[in-house]
Amino acid sequence: MTGTKTLLSCLSLVVALSSLAQSTQDIREAQQRIDRMLPQLQAHSLDMEGESAEGGEAMAYFEQDSIRKLSTTYFGERGKRYTAYYFLEGVPSLVERTEYRYNRPIYYDQKMAAEYGDTAHYDPKKTQTEVTTYYIRNDSIIIWLDHEGNPASLAGKDTDKVAQTLLKEAKELLGRFKEPDLEKKE
Repeated sequence: MTGTKTLLSCLSLVVALSSLAQSTQDIREAQQRIDRMLPQLQAHSLDMEGESAEGGEAMAYFEQDSIRKLSTTYFGERGKRYTAYYFLEGVPSLVERTEYRYNRPIYYDQKMAAEYGDTAHYDPKKTQTEVTTYYIRNDSIIIWLDHEGNPASLAGKDTDKVAQTLLKEAKELLGRFKEPDLEKKE
């Protein structure tokens, strides 16, 4: 009897992992399809001035009345953050957050570095980039890829709180695009 229970548990785990792999593959394929469609989608931009030290911009891409992608870029002296929200059936299912960290503030040129006796100045080639990816299904994170592209352990992480924060950000941002004074990008 114990052997049967163990076998059933193993089979159940295999089915669950297979379903998870299929879900993430479906989500990634939808993301690629959306990115290929961007030139044909209605694009709207929104100035995000005041949201960060150096301002920012948000973009929304619609297919007719259906949201397909939202993105934000926030600029700062020491870096920028780009977040893309991909929607399936009106719900965020993939969120990719890219953090760009500059080696020095963007205004810190060679002249300023010399004035301070510093040998390093702002160099875009020295920008460090970290991408974190969240796959979301049924309002929960199903896969969390760390900045190295490896699946992060969901144990011990407050994944429900992170998922709710990401979903709230997307909902609030989408709400701003429903306002009448949008700038349409051609």
